[in-house]
Amino acid sequence: MRKGLLQNLVLSTGLLSAHTYGYIVDRQTTKQPIPSETEKGISTECKKCPYSLCANKVAYDYEATFNLTCWTEGQSINNDTTWLKTNDGCYVTQWDIVEYPGDFTEDLPYCGRVREQYTRASARTKYKSECQIRPDLSLERPNSFKMYKENVDLTLTCRASDGEEVLGDLVWYKTTANCYVSRTGLQSTRNLDNLEDCGPIPFLEYKMRLPDPEPTTTETSFPTATPEMKRHAMEAVKLSREAIKAHRDWLDRRWLYNTTAGEDYVACRKDMANNSRIVKFYEWAEQIVPQCGTYISNGEHTLENILLLTTDFCYVKDIYTDPGLTESTLRCMSTSNISRGLVVVLTQT
Repeated sequence: MRKGLLQNLVLSTGLLSAHTYGYIVDRQTTKQPIPSETEKGISTECKKCPYSLCANKVAYDYEATFNLTCWTEGQSINNDTTWLKTNDGCYVTQWDIVEYPGDFTEDLPYCGRVREQYTRASARTKYKSECQIRPDLSLERPNSFKMYKENVDLTLTCRASDGEEVLGDLVWYKTTANCYVSRTGLQSTRNLDNLEDCGPIPFLEYKMRLPDPEPTTTETSFPTATPEMKRHAMEAVKLSREAIKAHRDWLDRRWLYNTTAGEDYVACRKDMANNSRIVKFYEWAEQIVPQCGTYISNGEHTLENILLLTTDFCYVKDIYTDPGLTESTLRCMSTSNISRGLVVVLTQT
């Protein structure tokens, strides 16, 4: 009935002839689904609508196969606005699937215009918080899309109830920045029940969303060096870089974790200076919850000068906590080579 009404309407306006209308309908109805799969090394989200903030319906793992049924226009991903609907009834970006030798917009029917739809709720950060590409505490720094300060207003779009645990809490929320924050870093979350579930979340990395790098050529800086000399030099440089990066990462992280006072009384100071006013004392074995780390103002960048900003918004010396920042298997990498390199770099600073 609807098709007949549409046909009568189109033909009565004189915009299309019966022959042309029949040709268009025939092309749209006779096009067959196209088999496809995710790009090698890529897992991706299949979304309820073709926009990054839409909730997920399916998570496609590496080399997952599916049929593409139609195409539509959606959010631009690396300058590509084409999204494809799969036989699971959800949309994937063309960027995340294997390259197609033809043109999807010619070989598949048009899905029609699909509106961007997702739930919304307001929230505010209570502590300094990381916003991750997925709801976990990945140590890969690029996966932190954003670093929020305290008292920042956020718009949340969905809820992930099975993220990585932070202080015993598994709940994370997706923000309009297209990344996830732990509930532990937010102020009251009692009014967030209307948020939809984020759906299944595949393994994602920030680099998966970056365009392919342009090919470059490089020349060696030591054309007369032997292969053995170059190998040792590169290993030393890599070790130093990894050590510095690991140390910086430990301090920069913005999520909560538990430690305790390792001395009878641990001073918590208002600012990052040794002579700053003492706000409070933590007694032996009392719980301390750090937000992130830094160094004493104008001090050398050594382990002894690491300060932790606590949830009481004052600073304690890391060496007076137990476990310390660099001793925590939760907070930092434990690779022995990096640890050894770290000591060398810091003692030479």
